[in-house]
Amino acid sequence: MQRVFLGCIGVLLWSGAQVRAGDAVTVAVSEPALLVPACDVEESGFFQLAGTQTCMKISGSITYDVSAGEDVYTGDPLHGVSPTAGAAVDIATASQTDLGTLETLISLDLGEPVDGGSGVTLSEAVVELGGLMMGASSSQFDIWLNSAGAVLSDDVVAYGPSFTHFISYTASFENGLSAMVSVEDGEILGGQISVFRESYPHVVAGLRLETGQTEIGTVIGFDPVNDELAAKIRFDFEMSDALSAFVMAGYRSRFGDPGYFGVWEGRYAAWAGFSFQASEKTTFNGQAAYTDTGKFAIATSVDYSLLPALLITAELALTSFPTEAEPREGALGAIISIERAF
Repeated sequence: MQRVFLGCIGVLLWSGAQVRAGDAVTVAVSEPALLVPACDVEESGFFQLAGTQTCMKISGSITYDVSAGEDVYTGDPLHGVSPTAGAAVDIATASQTDLGTLETLISLDLGEPVDGGSGVTLSEAVVELGGLMMGASSSQFDIWLNSAGAVLSDDVVAYGPSFTHFISYTASFENGLSAMVSVEDGEILGGQISVFRESYPHVVAGLRLETGQTEIGTVIGFDPVNDELAAKIRFDFEMSDALSAFVMAGYRSRFGDPGYFGVWEGRYAAWAGFSFQASEKTTFNGQAAYTDTGKFAIATSVDYSLLPALLITAELALTSFPTEAEPREGALGAIISIERAF
């Protein structure tokens, strides 16, 4: 009888172990269903919105700058140390469709309120699908050639319109060749409204060729309000894994006050710069710019990555302004910038 009792206990224990083992297998199989699907997006940081086929990425930065000396844009003295704080928030989405990747980007600049304003500025709101892009952003006359250099004050000699409504199309071909055409609404410049509601739309066209360690691009724009033609050409090259440089030149058909595309003074302008990564955490940058009115601007900076998402930049900039009489007026300024990216 005792043997029968012990045998029954053994059977029950064996059966319970099998049930628990079966439960464990069931849980292990069901776990992957709880995971968030991976986003089919090349750029990292995207996550998939639950119940949709849309991937989203939220990023941005917080900056705190301390300036001293003189304003290298205007030449005005800063009267001591001048601190400023700002932030930027970017919200990007991407989803795969039969027509290609549908992408959107919203960028907000959050600065200190000035003259009773909110301090919030919309810097970009665009929709892109299969090379077609529309919305509001910097002009393609600017972003097609990747603006200028890596210094903070890279636009003392301006190189393109800052904000406009536009519709553009970019076609990519084999061997690194791409072409772009864009129609743009324009922006207010010096009290003069340059918008197609008053005339015809501004038109921009560009070509770009990427070949290994070099890239050459050109862009041309026509402003029907001022009846002005402007063009730029840029050459980028990587001399090594640590050293890269660029040269860019601009031309506008009118001499005098800046137009919509030709935002620099004079008829001709030139920019050149470099970046040298001295170590894993330290990068040196430099840029010089010149116009045929005699304006000359030079800046050099050091970027130091204290942490992967915390960048400290120290920059020294000098601008020489043209004057009718000597000596020439100049401005020397320094800035220390701390940026936390997320």
